[in-house]
Amino acid sequence: MYELKHRIIERLEKTFNFKKRDEWFREGLCPSCGKKEVFTHAINPRIVKCGRLNKCGYEEHVKDICEDLFKDWSKEFPKTEAKPHAAADAYLQHGRGFDLSKINGLYTQEAFHNEKKFPGLVSATVRFKLAPGIYWERLIDRPERFGRQKANFIGKYEGYSWTMMELDALCNADSIWFTEGIFNAIALTLSNVPAVATMSSGNYPTKLLQQITDRCHELKKDKPRLCWAFDNDKAGKKAIKKFHLRAIQEKWSSTAALPPHQIKDKNFDWNDLYMHELLHSEERKKC
Repeated sequence: MYELKHRIIERLEKTFNFKKRDEWFREGLCPSCGKKEVFTHAINPRIVKCGRLNKCGYEEHVKDICEDLFKDWSKEFPKTEAKPHAAADAYLQHGRGFDLSKINGLYTQEAFHNEKKFPGLVSATVRFKLAPGIYWERLIDRPERFGRQKANFIGKYEGYSWTMMELDALCNADSIWFTEGIFNAIALTLSNVPAVATMSSGNYPTKLLQQITDRCHELKKDKPRLCWAFDNDKAGKKAIKKFHLRAIQEKWSSTAALPPHQIKDKNFDWNDLYMHELLHSEERKKC
């Protein structure tokens, strides 16, 4: 992963003409206001910002600045016997901003191919287990080659969901946030918000909710509040209303949350907010 970091730093230095000051790059040329006010961390660059916060406000993640470096993960990080999940590790760390030590063992690196639909095409995937024989995987090698298919399900996932939390931890939480995607659920959980991925806006997490109900009864405690936190788009909003009403009918305490529709002219989901360091408690209050 050192090689990718080195290439990112080289690209940033060339793009912004930084001056290095200890562990920081400073006095970079801002592409928005033209002033030499752009800065970022020189050793582990993530967010590039303009220092003129009120008058300019330019901010961009290195993933967007160096987009071409974040496309062919298994080529850049070939798996070995010692590192069988090398590309998946790199994707989750650099492409999604996660601390691998917090999600170790929750995923594997696999491969996707469909000779009927995409003859001759193969992509490494990051695969997560929903239940025995049921998986979801994200394509990570130039997924644009597969048209609109960025992910793949194995098995029927209706009623199933995914979470990195244990059942008792969910039962003892004040509230549980439900997102559409796994990466959004991870981002929220790593920000101290118990979260579950429903896998799509049309999939009500029937099985997990029943498990929580049964376990809370055993623990003789009230059930946690459900917070529907889907994508801020038409489908997400429609599903939130539908699932909120269903949850109330099923005697759950229910509410909802949406990520901001746009930040700096970009649509952000919970994972985007996490990568831009906007998911701590004070920032969540603004969402």
